[in-house]
Amino acid sequence: KERGLIWCAGMYKCPNCFCRFKKKEAPFRCRSIEQICPHVEDMSYNKFHQIPMPQQGRVLHYQASKWPWDQKDTVPCEVCATTTSQRVCPQCHHNLPPIFFVSEFIALGFICQRTQELETYMTYLKKVLEKVVGDDLNLILRPESSATPYDLYLERSGSKKHSNVLHIRFYPLEREAVAHNLQSFDGIFLFADKNVAVEGSPYVPEAIQDLILGLQYEKSRDKKISVPCALIYSCFEDLAMTLPSTHPLFHQRVHTAGYDREDGERISSEMLAYTGYWFGSNLLQLLKRYFSKYRLFCQSFSYPENQPFLANSGWRIEDPFLWVLAGLGKIKSKKTDDARS
Repeated sequence: KERGLIWCAGMYKCPNCFCRFKKKEAPFRCRSIEQICPHVEDMSYNKFHQIPMPQQGRVLHYQASKWPWDQKDTVPCEVCATTTSQRVCPQCHHNLPPIFFVSEFIALGFICQRTQELETYMTYLKKVLEKVVGDDLNLILRPESSATPYDLYLERSGSKKHSNVLHIRFYPLEREAVAHNLQSFDGIFLFADKNVAVEGSPYVPEAIQDLILGLQYEKSRDKKISVPCALIYSCFEDLAMTLPSTHPLFHQRVHTAGYDREDGERISSEMLAYTGYWFGSNLLQLLKRYFSKYRLFCQSFSYPENQPFLANSGWRIEDPFLWVLAGLGKIKSKKTDDARS
């Protein structure tokens, strides 16, 4: 509800420092080459970015009009008089792309043991989204250039109530970074490796340990995480050997106008039983205590060569992504016949 009010009020969120601001508060930056307009050291930029830039175009602080229809999209540099349209975040001076003010930004935290897991996930997710978006979800995957490989741009078709584009960025989080950014994300992905657990022995996946430590750091020991949290087991190729062919994990995702809630609930319920078996009842208690919106998923990026039929069963790569978007109200959630009646 709070995010909806902020968005309706014309607020934007910086993808670098998560500062919220109105468009009129975003300064301009001169884009002239140094030979035309001497570059300066931007102390605000260097304070917030991991890689400082000693010299770059100066930031121009123009007094914005209080009337929305009188706000300018370009201004002349106060030194060289060259016109610029480059806007920056008012706090960290991060350069904002041209599509920034016509898109809605969604920040997704990604907690895993190995950084390459996010890179692999993004590679396969983009391939799958090319097939399931469009007429299916009324979204079109745009090949936008971005500062990171973890960005997705999805364009809405025929929507007048929302911004035209969803800009979604995944943030790989290391243990020390979780606590400082936990409240800034709209959704969280946790990758858990079942193979490090011994059946019947209590064990909490590192991704969940990191998230709970982050809550305790923020002095939120008795509070729950309110954003959607997708707990993903990357062991489908191992689990598939023990499942009947009728198991829902073998079903292709039915292409409908939204996320299939009934299918997702069935799979999550199945995975909950495996979670207790793999990691012990302690993990189930932690999920109930700290997570208000969570769902369990199982997927894989590879299959055994002696089981080629698994390659046609649907990798379920997109399931957690679509569930989070549905939970945030960005796509529709397909209701069951019982719910409609």
